[in-house]
Formats: sequence, C-alpha cells, structure tokens
Amino acid sequence: MEKQAQAAREKLAGLRVENSNLKNGMDELKSRIEKLAAAQGVLCPLCGQSLSPEHRLATLEQLNAEGTQLGDRWRVNKSAMEELAIQTTDYENQITKSASADSDRLSASRGIAQLSERLESLQNNPAIGSRLEQNGSRKSRNCLARANLPWRPAGNW
Repeated sequence: MEKQAQAAREKLAGLRVENSNLKNGMDELKSRIEKLAAAQGVLCPLCGQSLSPEHRLATLEQLNAEGTQLGDRWRVNKSAMEELAIQTTDYENQITKSASADSDRLSASRGIAQLSERLESLQNNPAIGSRLEQNGSRKSRNCLARANLPWRPAGNW
C-alpha cells in the first residue's frame, strides 16, 4: 500500500510540473495571438515576414490550434490530478487504519501473552489449583473454554 501511495504521489507531482509547463506555453501562445491580432503594420510581429491577410489568418489559426491542444492536455492532466489526489488520500487513510490495527493487534497479543503466563503459573501451583477445583470446576472450565485453553483437573495442576 505504501508503494502505491508513493507512486500516486510521484505521478501527481509529475502532472503538476507538466501542467505548470503547459500553462506557461498557453500564456506564451496567448501573448503571441494578442500581438498578431493587434498588429497594424506591414511586418508580422512574430516572424518578421510581410503580414498579408492570409499570413495573419493562417498564423492565428495555427496558434489557436496549438493553444487548444495545450489546453486539452492541461484539462486531461487536471482531471487525472484530481483523481490521484483522492486516491492518495484513500491510500493514506488505509495506511493509517492499518497502522492502528497493527498497534491494536500487538497490544492484544501482549495482553494474551501476559494472561497465558499468569494462567500457566496458576496451573503449576497445586494450592491454587485445588481452590479452583473446590470453588467450582464448571466455572473454571467455562473460563478456560472461553480463552481456548485446555481444562486440566486439579490433580494435574
């Protein structure tokens, strides 16, 4: 799960960088389009050639097409980034829950080990074993059964 979360974070970072570069490219294209649209002279402000109406129109169409391609790619990346952000959050939540469950499991395991040691010490003490037998072997059996431990009569303590 950690590897998946890391891969998602890396891809998200890559898309952010790409979108930043796309935005810069779109801004540059917009500036070039604005210069060309506002040009009033005989020379093209972009390439220095003579600016005929056909040249102006063809160049504007080309720049707009490039801008559209960059914008389309930017929107695809933005959508992917939103999905990756959600996915990364989900991974991180699952990792947190898993860590919490591991901690709970470890704590329960320690508690079981301590209780097992205490039970073994009680089972190995004949005086306590006799008292348990006298106080009701049925209760003792029920307690041991709930703990999934074998029942041994008092004489075998």
